[in-house]
Amino acid sequence: MRVLYLHGFSQNKYKFKIKTRAINSCFSPEDELVFLDAPIEINSNEDHVFTNYPKTHTEVYPGNEETSRAWWIYESRSNGIIEGFENTMKYLEYMVEKLGPFDGVVGFSQGAILGSILCSILESEDRIEYKFSNQPPLKFAVMIGGTKPITPSLQKYFEKKKKTKSLHIIGKWDTVASNERSLMLADSFFDSKIAYHQGAHIVPLSGAILKECSNLIETIKTLA
Repeated sequence: MRVLYLHGFSQNKYKFKIKTRAINSCFSPEDELVFLDAPIEINSNEDHVFTNYPKTHTEVYPGNEETSRAWWIYESRSNGIIEGFENTMKYLEYMVEKLGPFDGVVGFSQGAILGSILCSILESEDRIEYKFSNQPPLKFAVMIGGTKPITPSLQKYFEKKKKTKSLHIIGKWDTVASNERSLMLADSFFDSKIAYHQGAHIVPLSGAILKECSNLIETIKTLA
């Protein structure tokens, strides 16, 4: 089994690998866990978020284990307009074709939104915008702290319910990803399961959550 990991806003693949160490243990040693860096580098002060974009869609902006990254940037949160999405999708398509095929995706926050969009594209019969050659629809998705986005340009990816089996991990005290919008994301999947934890906008470590992850993985492997 090969699994794609998509980190959240202002994270990177190194930090995400550490934060997901408990969930990672739900997979067997034979499974391959692939962590991607988002291509956009972000730096912020009290007044503004500064961004750096890669030169091509086949690379990420250079950085290290401390570099903060994003899959896209909000031009204005009030109207939901975003920047960098097209470049990110071309980069994701390139990396999936290079490192895949994948059986599932694990995403946190912005990475969960991107993972949901990927599920939608891969279930599309035509794949007009993005081909993702040699990548079949995903078998499962683990969405942690993810929400249905308000961004107008992304709504087309949520018009049809997705068939991918999904587990939605929601923090009862999450003020970043509201429970309401997290449930809306879960509702965009036909076969979704919801697991709550007693935390906020985090990747939880609780045994109950890990049990749900293990159950999903075992179900997928049984169906293989």
